[in-house]
Amino acid sequence: MYVSHSLTEVARLSDHLVWIEDGRVKDAGPVSQVLGQLDFARGLVAQHGSSILNELCPTVLQIVDLSPSDCLVRLGHRGGEGPVLLARITRRSCMRLGLTAGTGVFARVKSVAVPD
Repeated sequence: MYVSHSLTEVARLSDHLVWIEDGRVKDAGPVSQVLGQLDFARGLVAQHGSSILNELCPTVLQIVDLSPSDCLVRLGHRGGEGPVLLARITRRSCMRLGLTAGTGVFARVKSVAVPD
């Protein structure tokens, strides 16, 4: 199971989609079927902003290949001091985003709690 508010992620990673709105299942089925409904599209136009509250502005410190398709991106302060965030992403995403050491990024963390 994968939970996301990003339709790009959902369309790319999922075969089956459960559309939940106001805590209730509105529809479920193949991704193309659910995303293609007019009610779903109408709901997208009405959404504003994001429910993700944990937004950071780190710098890419290091990128390491994990597999032929995935890499691990180490994010933190330019000097390498302080806390770091590790993000596992696809190599394709890394290339499309043009990530290299020193690149400034936005990291949005969806979580129930973020440790201090």
